[in-house]
Amino acid sequence: FSVSGATDVPIFMSRLTTTNQYSIWRQNDAFVQSPYASTLGTDALPASSLNAKVENFLTNNVLTSSFTDTLQNKVRVRYYEHMNRNPELMIGNVIFADTELVTPETSPPEYLAYKKTNINEDLTWNPWRWLTLGAGYGYEHWHRVNRFTTNTNEHVGSAFARVILTDWAQWRASYSYGARRYVGEYEIDDSAWLNSRMFDLANRNEQRARSSLNI
Repeated sequence: FSVSGATDVPIFMSRLTTTNQYSIWRQNDAFVQSPYASTLGTDALPASSLNAKVENFLTNNVLTSSFTDTLQNKVRVRYYEHMNRNPELMIGNVIFADTELVTPETSPPEYLAYKKTNINEDLTWNPWRWLTLGAGYGYEHWHRVNRFTTNTNEHVGSAFARVILTDWAQWRASYSYGARRYVGEYEIDDSAWLNSRMFDLANRNEQRARSSLNI
């Protein structure tokens, strides 16, 4: 389900656009019968189907303003939520490496539900037709379920330029610096086979420099 719209805002010749989406996903196909069914036992699968339920919600909003004829501003606010409502299933026995019957210590699956919020603002100055300069700020927040850390925040500052060299060539360049930090404790499961920090969760500092010549 999707609803989109736009409206003029009587401040700084502004215009607001919005897109909102909601989706529902269901799956109740029966589990594939294991060739090791007799070995696993009747209690290996506690249900005949996952009876999966997943829902997603997205809202994306952009406000574009013109402070002057040469100074423009754009603010973007985006929120996305992935709601995993799959039921917990306690799996009994599992065949490991086609040879061994094992009983997992932790049977419920790791849910992949999360919420993601992005806020960005870009200020663009166009003093002459051939030159555009700009600066921006970005913020990204993740809230995850059943991960080593629940919340991460990232702040990014950027600067960019565009130069029209001739009627047939233009040069673009940009630089950004970002810092991401997790909130609270980083809890690692000592019994996990990969006892290390995840790339999408760990603290990081990131620099990006880009340059291109379009002909």
